[in-house]
Amino acid sequence: PELVYMIIGEGPEKFNLKALCLKLGLKNKVVFLENIDNHDLSLYYQLANLFVMPSVNLAGDVEGFGIVYLEAALFGLPAVAGKSGGVMEAVIDNETGLLVEPNNQADLIAKISRLLSDQILYEKLAIQAKTRVEQDFKWGKQAHKLADRIHNICITYGQRQKT
Repeated sequence: PELVYMIIGEGPEKFNLKALCLKLGLKNKVVFLENIDNHDLSLYYQLANLFVMPSVNLAGDVEGFGIVYLEAALFGLPAVAGKSGGVMEAVIDNETGLLVEPNNQADLIAKISRLLSDQILYEKLAIQAKTRVEQDFKWGKQAHKLADRIHNICITYGQRQKT
């Protein structure tokens, strides 16, 4: 009863979600925030206790990686995320957050409740999420990985050209 869910940004389901919130009597529990700049966005991350975005696979629209999960982790927020698309690369189950089965409301509720009631698990995941982002996703480290990949592609392409 004391939870407030913030939806930040806009998307094609905005009007449907607002209508659903009204229908379910959640007008005071779900806050829609639009036109938030990066500075203000960081303030909302700091206000949050948990990052919940249960992605699902939709025809023609799959979460490619989920950089937003890493943004949340940088603020020490463990995530509850859907096992969908590239999300599992951004959120490691039971290490940086908890993954839920897509479209499984009971699983989603159970994982949110678990993180909010188990302070030890919450703190462990929060620390590991932040540490992972700070160590594994620094620009220099990612640029090096990209350079290596490009180099390997060039070598492979060059070998194909010779045959």
